[in-house]
Amino acid sequence: VQTLQVTGTYRHPSGVEFPAAIAGFTRVEVTQFDAKGEDVGVGYNFYGKAGDTKAPLAVTLYIYPGARVSQVGSPPKVVEQSRRQVLEAEFAHVQNDIVAAHPDARLLKTGPARRGRNEGLEATYAFADGSRSQALLFRQANQWFVASRGSGLGWTEAEVAGRVDKLLAGLRLPRGAD
Repeated sequence: VQTLQVTGTYRHPSGVEFPAAIAGFTRVEVTQFDAKGEDVGVGYNFYGKAGDTKAPLAVTLYIYPGARVSQVGSPPKVVEQSRRQVLEAEFAHVQNDIVAAHPDARLLKTGPARRGRNEGLEATYAFADGSRSQALLFRQANQWFVASRGSGLGWTEAEVAGRVDKLLAGLRLPRGAD
């Protein structure tokens, strides 16, 4: 694991570009989790307006390779079911990571998520300090997982979701979302 020193836009091998500033957020860190540079986390903070009493909203976007689902000779329903199973299994890992890091996490809701052309899964948690956290997971181009986690003290569930949506909308995710 290493923190990368990035000036300007960070370009991931998938083609996703992470600018230094986007949708009111400021990029604060890029962390590489593997030797190839394919598994990364990009941290952004949203500081709000001057005089705002809320803590910054911290969002980390993760992009990393996932298992490919073969489509050769398979009926479309079988391919879709396989893709769904891969997504659900990975989302279980995302949720387990949150609970492991925050034993006080209380699941408020979980279910399907749709952001533009992207379909995936989401979960919202509440922590003992009153903060909210939203986790999203999408599978892109039958190759990449794109996950986000947004948390902030004093932010409502709707505010976290709205800000994360604006951040995601500003990114060009890999083509061929599945």
